[in-house]
Amino acid sequence: MDELFVDGIETPCAGIDVHKKSVSVCVVYRGAEGKWITEVRPYDTKRKSLQAMARWFQQMRGTDAAIESTANYWRPV
Repeated sequence: MDELFVDGIETPCAGIDVHKKSVSVCVVYRGAEGKWITEVRPYDTKRKSLQAMARWFQQMRGTDAAIESTANYWRPV
């Protein structure tokens, strides 16, 4: 991963792409050896799935997320 891109990031952060029926989450974090790791997980937009997404991000100790969405599909997220 490009070090310039992640300069200043100390805790895991996420990019969230929200669609009508699905959500894709990409979390960026520093691994045990100090290398940057990205992990992408898909979720559907049902309540239990969104709750699982939130639990995963909390377990990763994430602090910030950026959301991209068309229309108002971002609201439940």
